[in-house]
Amino acid sequence: MPFDNGPLSFCVYRLDEDLPENILELFAENAALPLNQVKDESSNGWTARHLLEREFTDETCMIEDFVQVHFRSSELKVSAPILKAKCAQVEFQTMQEENLSGINRKRKKEIKENIVDELLANTQPSIKGFPLVLDPTNKLLYAATSSAKSADSALALLVETTGLSPIPLTPQTYMSEQLGSLASSYDSIKLTDSQDEAGEIWPGRDFLTWLWYLSEYEEAEFTVPDLGVFAFSVDGPLNFITELNGARESVVKKGIPTLSPEADSALKDGKKLKTAKIAIARGDETWTFTLDADFFCFKSMKLPDGTEFQYKARFIERLESLFVFQEAFYSLFKEFLTRFSGDQREDNVQKMRTWLNEREANVIRTEVFDVK
Repeated sequence: MPFDNGPLSFCVYRLDEDLPENILELFAENAALPLNQVKDESSNGWTARHLLEREFTDETCMIEDFVQVHFRSSELKVSAPILKAKCAQVEFQTMQEENLSGINRKRKKEIKENIVDELLANTQPSIKGFPLVLDPTNKLLYAATSSAKSADSALALLVETTGLSPIPLTPQTYMSEQLGSLASSYDSIKLTDSQDEAGEIWPGRDFLTWLWYLSEYEEAEFTVPDLGVFAFSVDGPLNFITELNGARESVVKKGIPTLSPEADSALKDGKKLKTAKIAIARGDETWTFTLDADFFCFKSMKLPDGTEFQYKARFIERLESLFVFQEAFYSLFKEFLTRFSGDQREDNVQKMRTWLNEREANVIRTEVFDVK
């Protein structure tokens, strides 16, 4: 499972409430259906250590104070190509047996319904899901998915099951918490005079582009109270996007993307970074991941190498590492908001403009792919 081994894709949520004392009972009341009870309509529910375990006990769900469960979606589905082929087969046989020149619409519908029932009786349900970890000590929730749609489904069921109301730590929500009423007056960073006003505001894109600027023009080191000094780097593939003129995207992925003329051209055209590969390091510890700047989803993260081998000890070690990472990451975003929401804003915007004007001499040739 991703929380105890291997790369991890996840989103982070804050928990303002304490966990219910009977939280395992609540998960059991909304457990995923046994496979033999899954019908042809999709159903969502909870499982414990894996997608088939329906017993919610301290042994199956608790690791010290952490609570781990799985969100599971189940559905009994008939393969569309098989259904189409079976319908054609039965229709042809019916025409031969009854000496018909064709099958009317009503008869076709009856044939299809009978075949669906027959196939469903011999079909195993399809299941998919991902784990969630609730950290009551640090008031955090980690959902091991980078799909906003899947995360929304899991969070809706969590609210229904437990009464908790997790707050997604997206750029927009975090900015609102930090800036309060000032958040509504935040403007997108304009790096060129010719850049038109953006429609929807995406502060995460400004933030990721600012990280790139820092790594090249200022200092890619920062200090987190009680956690020490960290450094970071920005690398490709680089995914640029603008909401103007058809919301075109461009992906720079060959050679050294950050030094490519295509990346430089994208910036000068008013595009911002939407995704990029980030590395954050502290001493000999390194977290590498691809950042989705729109929603702060962390994809394919590799955590620092641990020293624990026993399952529970390794799980705890990795969750502690995730906590250190998110503290470091959100301290960077907090610094970004400080620089671009107050009296310092114009000075910092001008520094980024200077960076853009001066970086052209350092670029080298690479390859770009446009995505419409």
